[in-house]
Order: sequence, then C-alpha cells, then structure tokens
Amino acid sequence: MKTTNQIMKSNLKNILWVTLMLVAGTAVAQDEDGDVQDAEIVIEKDRQIELEKETKLYEFIKWKPEPQTYEPVNPGEFTVFEYDLADEPQTFKSAKTSVQKKESEYHQYLKAGIGNYLSPLVDLSLVSPGDPNQNIGLNYKHLSYKTGEVDKENSASALNEISVYGTKVWKRVKTNAIVSYKTDANYYYGYADGAVISRQDIKKRNRFFSATLGLEDNNLNDDWEYSLNVGYRGFFDNYENTENTMDVSGHAIYSEQFHLDAVLNMSSYNTASPQGRSHFRAKPYYNIEFGGIDLDAGLSVNLQSDDAQDMKNLKIFPYVSASYPLTDQYEAYVTLDGGYKFNTLYDFSTDIPYLNPQTIVENTDNKVDVNLGVRGDVTDKWYARLNVGIKSMRNLPMYVNNQIDQQYIDVIYDTGVTKLFSIGVSSQYFINDEHNIELAYTFNNYAGGKIDTPYHLPTSELFVKGEHLFVDKLTLQWQYGLLAGITAYDGINDVDVSLDPINRLDISLHYQIQKRLGAFISSDNTIGKSYSRYLYYPQRGIQIKGGVTYRF
Repeated sequence: MKTTNQIMKSNLKNILWVTLMLVAGTAVAQDEDGDVQDAEIVIEKDRQIELEKETKLYEFIKWKPEPQTYEPVNPGEFTVFEYDLADEPQTFKSAKTSVQKKESEYHQYLKAGIGNYLSPLVDLSLVSPGDPNQNIGLNYKHLSYKTGEVDKENSASALNEISVYGTKVWKRVKTNAIVSYKTDANYYYGYADGAVISRQDIKKRNRFFSATLGLEDNNLNDDWEYSLNVGYRGFFDNYENTENTMDVSGHAIYSEQFHLDAVLNMSSYNTASPQGRSHFRAKPYYNIEFGGIDLDAGLSVNLQSDDAQDMKNLKIFPYVSASYPLTDQYEAYVTLDGGYKFNTLYDFSTDIPYLNPQTIVENTDNKVDVNLGVRGDVTDKWYARLNVGIKSMRNLPMYVNNQIDQQYIDVIYDTGVTKLFSIGVSSQYFINDEHNIELAYTFNNYAGGKIDTPYHLPTSELFVKGEHLFVDKLTLQWQYGLLAGITAYDGINDVDVSLDPINRLDISLHYQIQKRLGAFISSDNTIGKSYSRYLYYPQRGIQIKGGVTYRF
C-alpha cells in the first residue's frame, strides 16, 4: 500500500506536469502603458471599480502573481512602491466576457537601480504581444542589501523571485496557470551583544516554490457557474526542513441561488517532527432575497487532522451572510462563520524570516467569527467601510524569542480560547484621474486565553497611501504605515518588553524622460528611525534608491 507521502508526491507531480503544459502552450498580450483613457464604471455589489474602457478582464500592463499590497506586519521590509507595476485587473461578478484583441506599443519592462546599504534592484517583465485571449509572460525581481543595522554584513538580506504565468480564454472556460520560485536569504542577527558569531552559522535561506492551475466558467448559455484551482506549495530551507502542500479550492453556483464552496489542504513534512496534516472545508448555502435583504444561509462543515490540545477534528457551524440597503449609496451587512485556519511553514516563513528551524505547525480553530458594519459610496468618488469584528479562537499563534537562543523566533499557540474584538475603517478617495488616496485603520483588542499577552501582535494598524500625477510625466507615490501596541517577551530576563511604535513613510518619484526611458528615485523609511518589528531585530534606517526604467 502506498504511504501518504508517496500519494502526495504522485499527485503533486501530476499537478505540476499539467500546469507546465498549460503555460508552455500559451502566448501573450498586454495593455498600453502611460496614457490616460476614458473609463467605465462596473458595479460590484457595494462599491464602484474603474476599469479602462478598452481593458477587459484578462488584459494588463504588467501582471504579478499576487496584487501588489502593503504589508505592515512584514518583519523585514515594508513593501516598497515600484513604478509601473500594474496589478491584475480586479475580477468582478460579471466575469463572463469575450475579450477583444488589442495591440500595445510596449510589451517589455526593465527597472534597475541601486541604493545605500549597497542595495541593487532589478525588476524585469517579459511578455509577447498577441491575442489577449491567450497570454503568457515572465517576471523577475531582485532586491538585496549587503549590510544592515547589526554588525554590517551579519544583517544583510537578498530576495530573488521569478514567475511564469499564462491565461487562455476559451468559449466556455477560462484557464490560467502560474509557476513561481522565490529565494529569501537572511541572517539570525538578533543574537546577544558580545556573542561570538560565525556568519555562516546564522544564515537562514528559505526557498518557496508554487504552481497553480485554475479553471473558470465562461459559458453564458447555462445556469451553472464554477471555478476550480489546484495548486502546489513547497517550502525548503538550509536546515533541511521541507514542507509540501497541495491546495484545492472550488466554487459552484446553480441558478444564482445554490452555492457550494470547498477547500482541501494536505501537507507532508521532512522536519524535526515529521507528520502529515490535512484540512477540508465544505460550505453549501442558499441565496434568497426578501424585503430588500440579500441573504446567504447554509452550513460550514470542517475537518482537520491536527492533534492539538482541546481542538476537535470535526466542526459544523452555521454560515450566514446578509446585507440590507440603507440608502441607494449605503448598505449594512453582517456575516457569521466558523471553521479552521490551515497554518503552514510556507506562510509563517513568508512573514517571519527569522523563524526557528524547529517550528511545529498547528491549525487554528476559529470557533466563532462575526463581522458587521456599513459600507458604501460617500460620494461618486469616495468609498468607505466601517467594520466591527468579534472572533473567538483556540490555538491562536503568537511569536516569542527563544529563551535559549534569542535570535530564533518561536511560534507558540494559546491553547485557551482567545477573544478578539476589532474595529476597522477603510476608505478610497479618487480625487480625479491624476490623484487618489487610500486609508485603512484597524484596532485590535485581545482578551481571554491562557496567555495573557498577544506577543508580537499589534493592537493598532494604520496604513495610508496615495498616487499623484502633478505634472505631465512626473508621478509621485507614497505610503505611510503605523504599527503600535506591540509587546514582546524577553525570556532570558523573564519580562515583557513594549516595542516602540513603528512609523514608516515610503516615497517614490518617477519621471518619464522619453517614451521608452524613465528615471526614478525612492526613499524608504524616510523618517529615518530604526525600528524593531520583532525583539532584537532592528530594521534599516532611511533607504535611498535611484535608477532607470525602460519599456520596449
């Protein structure tokens, strides 16, 4: 009989083979870059999204595997604006569209520069012109710092990422695929002052590999809608830890009323504690409208295999999502859900490069998850949302420095029931075609549980960003982030340590010198204050970069 690992490896080989075949068999197109175009408004339930009038769902300037986002909880570097990067256009409910052919003047993009800390930057996008119903492309990015805030080269870092993607739109189905490989090299420089350290002994090199194949219904002539994604994620480090994860997710709709969501996750390990883990979630629900209320009601059926303390393997919970229009511009909403969060080394290591190599992964039980609030358009250019969340969790992961080797960040789990109360405000303001601003703020209050303090989890998170075209060819992008209320645990002295609030301002200025050639200068952490997202890990001060961009 085949073992679980053998079955997993066999399935993963088949997934990768299908994915690579799809990518290899497609061709690419891309949108025009740089000119302001007329726009049309597409309504997505509670908000307005502007799309270029000629740009359909699968056309883009430059596509990235994941939308470029600002992640203030990243312990390394805040995400930096990169000029001329375009996210994949947001999908909207009426996604079943025929894509018309469109020629583009530019299809390739290169950005290169260097900054203090001896930090070279390379960003390359290669795509082929053609039918936008059939796309393929390649992205590569390098960003490294030769020195850091602690003992110069002992706090260096280097990130390399390459991805190949493809999309093909058929008459009845849209197919897409993405294969990505990333290396993230860092050092455990959070050691005690005066410690005798060998640089090679503190090196931490994480490798991430992922491949995803997606299918999406594009048939307008029946009552069914569906989507299916099959993927593989692999995590490998220089401490001989290996995690292989298969992810399958799908959504099916019949007659716009009967819905079924399903997710399957399976992981196998070669770690200090080898194990096999799995998670399954099925959520059937029915949509009905009455008295102005749009209601989804059903069940959330969850299975998980972790043998965590006081956590069950089966969980069945009601699922409810409802909205009610208060006016033509505003609606109130509420959701009720519960289930398990499938945690992985892949996710933990993406967020925390200083993770202890001996980390053991366990799931989190979201016992109750309630969200309610109001959202809508304050004006035709200003969207806002107010959300109140109440969540009850068992086995919530927290992060503390190891009591023996303080440079290692341990993941610990609160086996009690932690209650999280949160208030969130988000807003987008499109002043005009040249100026827009986004804001998001979240306040978190943790209570209960067996661990009194939610170590390294912030209580306040603020993010504001903007993009402005002040004069022709000159673009300014900026983002400000604030993290506050972070408490760490000093295990050596057995005391809690309150970390200083993190204030960070990033600015990027780009000038299009000629049609193809441009120049940029950016300032990251412009305030210049060294901060620590994790205890003993001060981050770099002000980082100035400059260079050129070229499109062809």
